[in-house]
Amino acid sequence: ISNPAKPTKISAQWTERVLQEFFRQGDEEKRRNLPVSPQCDRDKTSRPASQIGFIKFIVLPSYETLGMLLPEVGKICVPVVQANLDYWNKEATNCEMARSSSFAAKKPAPNPNPEAQKSEGQTAQNGDQGAETTAP
Repeated sequence: ISNPAKPTKISAQWTERVLQEFFRQGDEEKRRNLPVSPQCDRDKTSRPASQIGFIKFIVLPSYETLGMLLPEVGKICVPVVQANLDYWNKEATNCEMARSSSFAAKKPAPNPNPEAQKSEGQTAQNGDQGAETTAP
């Protein structure tokens, strides 16, 4: 549980390494037709969500409790853990915004004036028919 108590740049690198190890385990479980362990499915695991849960429910409470016994831990480590929790919360927001943008880009925009589109389509069809009848 020491990883989230390291500076964010280092912590994020270790998070990626650990998750890659988990994903390899999940890949092997799939290959063997076994149930995939939690956080080990590369297709379903959200990196930010995995870290938010880990920090909120395991790491931060552990360091806060340790900080009661060893005040230096509370002064030094708890703020770093909190900063990493903030980092992953921002990452989760960014992922959600990117997912929403991607979904919106794939979904056709509603036509604000369907009658205009209908008449444009008829004009194009008529124009095409006219071109065909006048061509030699």
